Amino acid sequence: MTLKPTDFYDDPAVLSLYLAGRGLPDDGNSTIEEPQIRVMTGSVAGKRVLDLGCGDGRFAGYSAVAGAASFHGVDGSEAMLTRARSAVDWPAATWECRNLEQWTAEPVAYDLVISRMTLHYVTALRRLFAEVRRSLNEGGALVFSVEHPMVTSNDNGDFRDQVPGRWIVENYFSQGARQRHWLGTDVWKQHRTIADYITALHAEGLQLESLSEGEPDPGRFTDPAIYRSRKSIPMYLLMKSVAV
Repeated sequence: MTLKPTDFYDDPAVLSLYLAGRGLPDDGNSTIEEPQIRVMTGSVAGKRVLDLGCGDGRFAGYSAVAGAASFHGVDGSEAMLTRARSAVDWPAATWECRNLEQWTAEPVAYDLVISRMTLHYVTALRRLFAEVRRSLNEGGALVFSVEHPMVTSNDNGDFRDQVPGRWIVENYFSQGARQRHWLGTDVWKQHRTIADYITALHAEGLQLESLSEGEPDPGRFTDPAIYRSRKSIPMYLLMKSVAV
């Protein structure tokens, strides 16, 4: 059975494996993606923050400590939101259980929109970018991370099935759904090229400001072998764009 993204993290077995992986010392999200997301967002002090695919509320906790004015988290998984509500004790944080394929924005309500490792599940990306643009004030920013297109290109791939430090790239320029084995089951993800993401941003009034392919920092790894493996192929793609 291949799970839909909206059902994926509500599966107890998937959620358990996901949370266990996030606790490992050389986890890619903690060592590569999260530090670079924070660099791209810059200071969140005084900002109204929207998190699309907020998961268990990790960025909400960071926003509270960093002095954000408010935080609104949207996620399609009630199991994730249950964890977020219990983990983040902050009156300025609100939560919404909504499939991002149907999410609609409150106009000019936010200064920063963030989306971490979520948009590769979304099929109607331009529609979502249009809603993001509508939600941002002039000059507001969208910062997001996704699986790198070199990774999503491989149909039915799994890092654990590959030679360490290598990845099979195939059908790279064929945009569309890929069946991926992830966290013990199968799920649908969307493959796009780097150019596809940039074109979609610009089409909806979001101007690319910076881009990162997630080059790892050796100082963040305890195991040199894992660092060398992470440095061999890009796992993440991160972009920051501003509303124009």
